[in-house]
Amino acid sequence: FHTRSSSVLLAAVTRIAILTTGFLALWAAGNTLRVHRETEAVTLASAAARMASAVVDRQGEIASPESRAQLRAALSSLSEHSGGIGFSVLAAGRGVIASWPPRSARDVDPPIVNSVVSGSPPVLQYRDSPGDGATQLLAYAGIESKGRIVGAIRVVLDAPAPVHVVLKQIGEHTSELQS
Repeated sequence: FHTRSSSVLLAAVTRIAILTTGFLALWAAGNTLRVHRETEAVTLASAAARMASAVVDRQGEIASPESRAQLRAALSSLSEHSGGIGFSVLAAGRGVIASWPPRSARDVDPPIVNSVVSGSPPVLQYRDSPGDGATQLLAYAGIESKGRIVGAIRVVLDAPAPVHVVLKQIGEHTSELQS
């Protein structure tokens, strides 16, 4: 009886150790994906802010009709070349100057964008999409013109839970190996 009990206990401890190791590996992979996604978002927002700065410097005013038209065209091109990522140019006070794709009236920016317009470094914000409730990552970076921040750029990335993405990638990789 003692040997059987010890074997069952050893088997249970071994299973727990294997599961724990698997969960830790999954968590680490998900964390790496999250860091990569956030780095990508800040990089895109910073690059788009520099592009918007060039347009505003050329046109003179962020909200002029000429700036709006050029910014909308530039955001459309950026979105097309980045796989459909959403971009917006915001004025101080969170007013939308230009956006691509066009935003719904329910798509409101959080107050944290005011800190970017006040000169803080780029910021990130996770939220539920106003359209379908899916998780999104918003990145904001300041638009500088003539030495002052005149607005902010917003980048919107889909941000499904990292664990789900990792599991999907593992499943795709396993399918490729079986083929």
